[in-house]
Amino acid sequence: MNTIWTTGSTLASGSPSEPAHGAGSAPCETVSESVSEPIPEPIPARIAQIRRATPTVTVLWLEYGDRPYRFLPGQWIDLYVSLRGERRVGGYSITSTRRTPGRIRIAVKDAEHHPVTRWLGHAARVGDEIAISEGQGDFHYAPAHGERLVLLAGGIGITPLVGIAHEVCETRPQAVIDLFYSAARAEQLLFRAELDALAAAHCGMRCHYVLTRQSDASRGGHRGRMLDVLDACGDTPPQATYYFCGPRGFVDDLATGLAARGIPPERLIYERWW
Repeated sequence: MNTIWTTGSTLASGSPSEPAHGAGSAPCETVSESVSEPIPEPIPARIAQIRRATPTVTVLWLEYGDRPYRFLPGQWIDLYVSLRGERRVGGYSITSTRRTPGRIRIAVKDAEHHPVTRWLGHAARVGDEIAISEGQGDFHYAPAHGERLVLLAGGIGITPLVGIAHEVCETRPQAVIDLFYSAARAEQLLFRAELDALAAAHCGMRCHYVLTRQSDASRGGHRGRMLDVLDACGDTPPQATYYFCGPRGFVDDLATGLAARGIPPERLIYERWW
């Protein structure tokens, strides 16, 4: 099941300002209950597939072969590449699950100011050699978080939540998931067909799409912030765990608003970008 809403809010920029990472990148702050493990040395990999998924986002599959590799869906990686003889790095969320051994998928939003992101979006070719870290960060699903989940994405912040949604649907078939995904326009909804197919196959999952700069009167709508949409849907159950990712303003608004609605802090798991 999916619904689509229109809102009067405008998302902040989806590109982090810190030059060490690109759009769709690793967060500067993660709030959750788990503890990160030491980061191993980068692993050699190659670009196996490149697809322009939206007007501003490129999806890439990265192959690392039969080497041991650890990650949890929702975590991020550092990606290393040599550009003009200099080793550069960018951080990107993993959008795939562990059911694709030997490869992972990332999605990269255009950011001309960041060398690695610019290269991935416009100059990288299938077969290019790179290096990647294993999964990093605490933003991922844990069984202790329960089986009633609300996933909230702003723009390119959908990237870690795609992997989390797949993981929960595959390992917790009885879980109930509401995904709320905000983008400026319908054509910018990354992985929409994939998410709709996942919801169709998993009766406990519903997708709600929120458009901030495009009305869709033929399908109904709602004006307001993401919190207003949640209120309109009556979808802030106190027993749920809330995962959210997106621009800083989007995340700060949700963290404050959900806490004000009585959601315990241990049930608010989120990432802020640099």
